[in-house]
Amino acid sequence: IDPHFPKPYLWGAMATLFPKREMHSTPVELVHRSNRILEAGMRRFPDDHRFPLRLAFNHYYELGDPDTATGYFERAAATPGSPGWIKRKLVDLYSKKGRWEIAKETLLRILAEETDPVLNQALQARLAQLMGESEREDLLAEREALVSQWRRRYAYMSFDLFLLIRDP
Repeated sequence: IDPHFPKPYLWGAMATLFPKREMHSTPVELVHRSNRILEAGMRRFPDDHRFPLRLAFNHYYELGDPDTATGYFERAAATPGSPGWIKRKLVDLYSKKGRWEIAKETLLRILAEETDPVLNQALQARLAQLMGESEREDLLAEREALVSQWRRRYAYMSFDLFLLIRDP
């Protein structure tokens, strides 16, 4: 298949993925076949965000592979003219994977480009939440290191006493 417009690729991928009216789960072979059609479309139309986006959906939702899906979401988000919600989805994916810094950077880029004041306010709230999650992760890691040091060297004394006498 090598049509000169994207709809046959998009339709072919969807028709391959869902060949019956009622399906409770999609066989993996059909997902891979759909992905091959979408990849061919992506090669033919590299500036169309729909191909990497649908590949991302297939990997994330059908195959349960968020790592591969993230790469396709990134490619879709980087395509000129792609909808802004794709970047917001990336922020969520980065957050779920504990990649706080890249989630914050992506969100800051989105904030810089956003002109809608209502959406801007919601994005700022999400940024505050992300910063809290990141700092919480740092605090938990620091706490774990302290507990580990206490158990390794000073388990004979209370943890409270260890906190008072330790070198900062």
